[in-house]
Amino acid sequence: MLSKFITSPCFCSTSFSSFFLVSTVPLYLFGQTNPNSCCLLSSSWFVNNLHALISPPSKGTPLPLILLGKSKNALLSTFLFLDQIVWAGRTGIYQNKEHVELIGRISLFCWMGSSACTTVIELAEIGRLSASMKKLEKELKQKKYENEKYLNKIKQSNERLLALIKASMYIVVAVGLLQLAPKKVTPCVTGAFGFMSSLISCYQLLPAPSKSKTS
Repeated sequence: MLSKFITSPCFCSTSFSSFFLVSTVPLYLFGQTNPNSCCLLSSSWFVNNLHALISPPSKGTPLPLILLGKSKNALLSTFLFLDQIVWAGRTGIYQNKEHVELIGRISLFCWMGSSACTTVIELAEIGRLSASMKKLEKELKQKKYENEKYLNKIKQSNERLLALIKASMYIVVAVGLLQLAPKKVTPCVTGAFGFMSSLISCYQLLPAPSKSKTS
């Protein structure tokens, strides 16, 4: 199945709609290669991001992070909406190729902007977690690894670090697809970063290991 995915036109193409399919690698691994399913998935993400955009922020979140989060949701929602038009152009529903190409580039810039916002947010959240962990270390001293709250913060920090790495990879992929630095970010580099970010997405979908019950 994996070789079928790698050799598919979706992986080899340099257009962003194809990369969007690459980022849904779990669907390909399970044999769902129908583009309609990816379109429905894109629509679902669009609705989820709109809901996150209008939802109230969690208490205690600094205003700059709230603004960055709303900006990220707005940019990602715009990208997902514009990607529907690109998908319509690729399937022949919308036949103005020049408009499709322009909309595709605009959607890419929106996606790159949302990834940049995510990168800044994750960096800030990791900093906040690090500060709170240092306070707990002073209180708990040698017993910090026995404290469930401290262990949860370590887990959250690792998850955010992984999200930071993936968002950074997304920026590189967007730069490659937009050909902003064609000499440095070649199609091979773009494909490699896109595939690695897909593997991270697969890893993030894995269920959490169940805690062993002590008798």
